[in-house]
Amino acid sequence: MAAAPSKREIRVGGIDPSASRRRPSGVAVVEGDTIVPGLARSDEDIAAWMGGAKVVAIDAPLSLPASPRLWRDADKAILLMGYRLLPPTWGSMRALTLRARRLVLVLRDKGVGEVVETHPRSALLNTGCRGLGELVALMGLGLDRPEETLSRDERDAVIAALVAYNYYSGEKTCIARVDGEICLLPRLCRKT
Repeated sequence: MAAAPSKREIRVGGIDPSASRRRPSGVAVVEGDTIVPGLARSDEDIAAWMGGAKVVAIDAPLSLPASPRLWRDADKAILLMGYRLLPPTWGSMRALTLRARRLVLVLRDKGVGEVVETHPRSALLNTGCRGLGELVALMGLGLDRPEETLSRDERDAVIAALVAYNYYSGEKTCIARVDGEICLLPRLCRKT
């Protein structure tokens, strides 16, 4: 049995893509025990951030429901858990889904190992943690800059990167249905 990889060997990433390339997308990579967040615009810039990542989690649907359905079965499962998300068929969500699907191809061309779908708000809520700082600390990681300086897109990318980190570590917490799979984080904190 092979030994678990050391934190120094781990490189995973998270992306909170915008539907339009005119708006910046949040990106974050976990390198060793540090999370490095930032912003990128083009698919190529996003892929450059993710270069060499073993797993990348994207905050966007990676598939559309069979027509004429509004929701995928995977979305319905998340909704039944009490989390809120938008249908992948709505205008800007459809554009986001199509961009995410293009990003998957670009990332694979750049040698990214695996690409998974996530929903950061649901992933964070599923942990039971009060906020991002508590979650990052519980996972034994640190941010390369203060949390209060992060944009909303960067925060979501950081959570997506934590989903990728958890996934790569072998602790997959995914809701899988025939039409998609949405990866979350496991319960880490007790609700108070």
